[in-house]
Amino acid sequence: MLSDRIYSIRQQYHYSQEKFAEKLGVSRQAVQRWENGTSVPDIGSIINIATTFNVSSDWLMEISDQRTTEEIRLREVPIPSYHKVGKWSWNSYAPYLMIDFKQGLSEGKDIEHMREIVTAVSRYKQDENKEALSDVLYKMMYTAPQVSGYAYNEPDDLQAIRLLRMERAAVNQRNLPEESVIYKKLKGAWLGRVCGCMLGQPIECIGIDDLAKLLKATDNYPMHRYITHDDVMHPIAEEIGFPLRSRTYVDMLKNGFPGDDDTNYTFMASSIVENYGRDFTSEDVCDAWIRTQTINCYATAEKVAYRNIVAQYSVPDTAIYKNPFREWIGAQIRGDYFGYINPGDPEAAAEMAWRDARISHVKNGIYGEMFVAAMNAAAMVCDDAETVILCGMSQIPSTSRLYEKLQGVLDFYHSGRDWNAFFKDFQTRYDEWDKHDAVHTVSNAELVAAALLWGGGDYSKTICLAVQCGFDTDCNGATAGSIVGMMIGCDGIDKKWTDPIGGLVNTPVYNRAVPIDEFVSMMMRHMKTN
Repeated sequence: MLSDRIYSIRQQYHYSQEKFAEKLGVSRQAVQRWENGTSVPDIGSIINIATTFNVSSDWLMEISDQRTTEEIRLREVPIPSYHKVGKWSWNSYAPYLMIDFKQGLSEGKDIEHMREIVTAVSRYKQDENKEALSDVLYKMMYTAPQVSGYAYNEPDDLQAIRLLRMERAAVNQRNLPEESVIYKKLKGAWLGRVCGCMLGQPIECIGIDDLAKLLKATDNYPMHRYITHDDVMHPIAEEIGFPLRSRTYVDMLKNGFPGDDDTNYTFMASSIVENYGRDFTSEDVCDAWIRTQTINCYATAEKVAYRNIVAQYSVPDTAIYKNPFREWIGAQIRGDYFGYINPGDPEAAAEMAWRDARISHVKNGIYGEMFVAAMNAAAMVCDDAETVILCGMSQIPSTSRLYEKLQGVLDFYHSGRDWNAFFKDFQTRYDEWDKHDAVHTVSNAELVAAALLWGGGDYSKTICLAVQCGFDTDCNGATAGSIVGMMIGCDGIDKKWTDPIGGLVNTPVYNRAVPIDEFVSMMMRHMKTN
């Protein structure tokens, strides 16, 4: 029954009727009546529930298509069921129309005059009419000219990117340490990534204020250790309303780290190099994605790119066509391996990252992966966070939004102000509840760079700063952890982080739990040191 299904959704999220009503913009009495069956939601409320809680409106209303196959076949032109806005919404452009509008504005598209109509269409009920209108708006936004006087020059072509670089710092590949130290640094980078991801994974998407409440109630503020399942059994967890108790915690692990896109992409990069060589092409990356993992392993820009690859779009159109997430963080979390296997050579690492990123991202989405790959390469031969960041910046256009914001982080750091002052300023510029801000490359790259600077080479402090500030917690914990782990090596990481992982990381790329040491040995094989 509809009443039972509404109740089950509310229980899944551990929401009170008041909290559930607040999320939907209705009264508590309305929710109460829905659940006891004395009234039913109108169609607008049904769609609101489905969209807000990522379920199908058909499932809510227990509707199924009763027409015969013959009746369906005889229709003139089959069309998708656009009203199914639940877990398949990624395959439809219309639900993300406002995100694409914001993305276009940030890229300097002359589309501000379209705001009113884009907003109106985005609020329309999800059906084939909304999809058709959104398709028209997509074409208008895609073909819109640049605004006059746009301050940035952000090419996607590698040679054009290189022409806009500014030499900020350099490292010497000839200064590579001996092989035993290289091994420990690579192991530190991989463990650093895995543990940083584990720290942030259970609280991905939580609000900053709610996270602070949980940490303070469980004697973990400022954050200095993993959040455990015991922590989320505290009464404060239920009060917060975020689905904390449904997540996986470090004290629940039985067979190593359970896997995450932040580690799967590192495995994917290793598989690409293993199967196609160091000279792999962007088309090889497309092939590897389709061959190795199902679409359910991907999200946002990567999921759209996967769809476009299957639909026979070519690179770079795979990154462009109806992809509102083309500058989101997805590529930035894919670049570590290319840094691992190009020790002391940021340029080579960034070039590999470019080949990978361009199948799903454009502009700053591409630069984010190049930046992270270059930092990891530099961190093999440098233990100074600022120099590592500058090496990363030297591989991206100095005329880009990402470069400008990273320079702003460095300037703030040199002003002598503390982390709290930086984060307060950061919050004035980005809205954690706006997905475009919360998952964008630029905002999260700022947090990674800041965590590295104020972390001062201390692994625990670095990953905790990266995670405690919210936004994309698992991605930022993993990326910051990887870079500082490379700088200090595995011996510099406290065992309170590494021991619970049990030396194993699960991944669908290899369809098994891969031992940490086995994966580091693969890096050593793929590494170019001359």
